[in-house]
Amino acid sequence: ILFRGIYPFLPTIIIADMHFYEERKIECHMSLQVGGPAIAPEYNMLLFAKSHWDRSLTAESYIKNLAKCIAPEQTEPWFNYLTKRGQIYRQALLTCEHDLKIYFDYRWLPETTTDFGKEIAQAYEEASIAMKDNANCLEEAVVSQWSPRLSELAEKEIRRSRFEAAELHVMHLQQSAMNKLGSFLNTREAAYAREGVDLLKQTIAAQNYAVERALDADLPRGSYYFSLVEGMLRPEFEEKIKIYDLNFD
Repeated sequence: ILFRGIYPFLPTIIIADMHFYEERKIECHMSLQVGGPAIAPEYNMLLFAKSHWDRSLTAESYIKNLAKCIAPEQTEPWFNYLTKRGQIYRQALLTCEHDLKIYFDYRWLPETTTDFGKEIAQAYEEASIAMKDNANCLEEAVVSQWSPRLSELAEKEIRRSRFEAAELHVMHLQQSAMNKLGSFLNTREAAYAREGVDLLKQTIAAQNYAVERALDADLPRGSYYFSLVEGMLRPEFEEKIKIYDLNFD
């Protein structure tokens, strides 16, 4: 929840978590949807429902069945696209090494000088590139023989992934800026403040691009993503730029 208004596809994690809970006699599950998924279909919700009653369900079997339902005669590109989507997000959300003494929120990424800060900034950029490549692969797989319904769904998924790739790039720049500002707070060396401010300016520019991609993906203006970007993050970035700009001299 609260992952930037994006809904990461995490079939392996969801199934493993549910099994872990059930092994400890927790048999009832519910899902907290903050704002709700704004781009349908929401594959996690389909998985969540099915895994309640199908104890043998795996991420692979779920994706295979989903690909078959989407395109009975052309399952391979959809299986590949959804499998890769799950892998990308599983890697992007790995926060196992984060020190829980440091407040962490995917909206406000931490000002830190730990190796974790550098690693997660890199993970977001790698996820951004992989997500863009995944969209391109699905686009290349589209053929003229596909039905209008299937072609429309593919186009929607391509635009969704390109939006997500753009937002993951924003996260890369934001975390990179926070890493520099963390170094400034530790050392009071103006060079770190200067680099952090420059990265925050790049973050805002990248965010503008991500907003355009969000609109291309038909993300509603009233969705959580837009309230996060316009109402919370942009003012914070602008305020940080003003504050840290004062430390150049």
